[in-house]
Amino acid sequence: MKKENLSILFSLIALVGVVTVWGLWICNTLRLSVVSLDSFIGVMITLLGILVTFAIGWQIINALEIKAKLKEIEIIKMNLSKQQEDFVEFSNNIKCENLLTVTEIRLDVKGYSEAFMYALEALSYGVYCRANNLEYILDILDMCEERITKGRKVYKDYYERITTADKKIRSSEHFYAVRLSYTSIYDSFMKKIVLGDKNSYDFD
Repeated sequence: MKKENLSILFSLIALVGVVTVWGLWICNTLRLSVVSLDSFIGVMITLLGILVTFAIGWQIINALEIKAKLKEIEIIKMNLSKQQEDFVEFSNNIKCENLLTVTEIRLDVKGYSEAFMYALEALSYGVYCRANNLEYILDILDMCEERITKGRKVYKDYYERITTADKKIRSSEHFYAVRLSYTSIYDSFMKKIVLGDKNSYDFD
């Protein structure tokens, strides 16, 4: 609304300027007044100066409005980015909790190698959302690793899930928070297991 009012105001000023110049020109041309040539030129220059000043002012106002709009857009983008980050963190936290539930179910039936895999996948999500239960997950991994015997055979797809989760964990910017404990547990686990096909897989 403010911009429309300014447009109307400047249009009226321009119209008045044009009418004034036109009237002065007629008066000067037809000799209908005592307006001298110098006065006529002076008025013309003054009017042109006023119109140019208004034109420049209008451009400045437009530039300021554009700058304000760009700032608003930048704020909106920042808010959307923050909301997206919050959503991803929330999603990772949910996945972490779900995998921990499966881990605990496998622990109840003493399926330690499977529990290790699910706990590892839980950590691969938890480390990205800075979950509060990272120490708890590390404790589960440590317990599972201790109870797995050397030469333990694992499915190929389980092995791939384990190595994929490991890569994801190590690529997190928050890996430093779990690096020492995690690296020791994971390396010890990998030394104990051997890759086997489905027929050779034996349960815990």
